[in-house]
Amino acid sequence: MQNLKIPTIACSLMVAFLTGRAQVDDSSARTTYNLWKAEQRKVIYLHMQLTETERMAFWPVYDDYQQAIEDLEVEYLQIMELQTGYVGELKESDKVMLYDALLENDCVLAKVRRSHYKKMRSALSASRATEFMRLDHALRTLFRLEIQKNTPVLEISESMVSQFNRITSIH
Repeated sequence: MQNLKIPTIACSLMVAFLTGRAQVDDSSARTTYNLWKAEQRKVIYLHMQLTETERMAFWPVYDDYQQAIEDLEVEYLQIMELQTGYVGELKESDKVMLYDALLENDCVLAKVRRSHYKKMRSALSASRATEFMRLDHALRTLFRLEIQKNTPVLEISESMVSQFNRITSIH
C-alpha cells in the first residue's frame, strides 16, 4: 500500500506549489472526510443488514478499505477546495494541473477499490461484495456532488440518505 501514497504526497506538494499557498488545510479536509465516513458507515450498516457471520468478516475488510482510501479522499477534497476557492486566481495551466491531479486521484482510487473488491469477495459472497461496492460508489458519488455544491457535511448526510433511498427504491 506504500506505493499508493507516493502520488498523494506528490500531488499535495504540487497543489501547494501551484497555488503559491503554504498548504491547503489538511485538518479541515480530514475533518470533513471523517464526519462523512461516520455517516457512511451508518448507512452501510442499515442498508447491508449483515448476518453476524457476515459482520465478523465484513467490518475488518471495510475498515482496511477505509484506511486505504482515506488519504485519497482527503486529497480529493483539497483539490476541490483549490478549484472552487481560488477559481479566479488560478492560471489556465494551474487549472489543467489540478484537474490532472483529480484524474490521477480517481485512477489510484479505482485501483484501491478493485483490490478491496477482491478482498470483499473473499469475506462475503460475490453478490454481497458487489452490493457493498455499488452502495459505496453511490454514496461516494452523492458525497462528491454535495461537496461540489459546498454543502455542510451534516446536511450532506441527511440529503445523502434521502437521495440514496430514492435511488434504491427505483431499482
